[in-house]
Amino acid sequence: MKSSNISYLRDHLSEVLSCVKEGETVLVLDRKKPVARLVPHTSSEKELSTRLQELQQQGMLTHTPSDTPRKPHKPIKLHSSVDVVQYLLDDRDPS
Repeated sequence: MKSSNISYLRDHLSEVLSCVKEGETVLVLDRKKPVARLVPHTSSEKELSTRLQELQQQGMLTHTPSDTPRKPHKPIKLHSSVDVVQYLLDDRDPS
């Protein structure tokens, strides 16, 4: 995989995109830290499925197949005098 600093990418975008079109993946760096990845575009569902499996193996994605669709949560009814932010903080507080 090739890598490119943002400044080089900005000055040589056409050249870098030509490499990507040919199938190369380019890691974009900002001060030597990875910030993005340029990959060739694919529109195949099989490719998407493969990518989702990769993300799941890396622990970046979890998926639990289900035969029944989930029901949406019922909205919480609040009185007009309630501080919504405080309500959320209280609701998240484990104690």
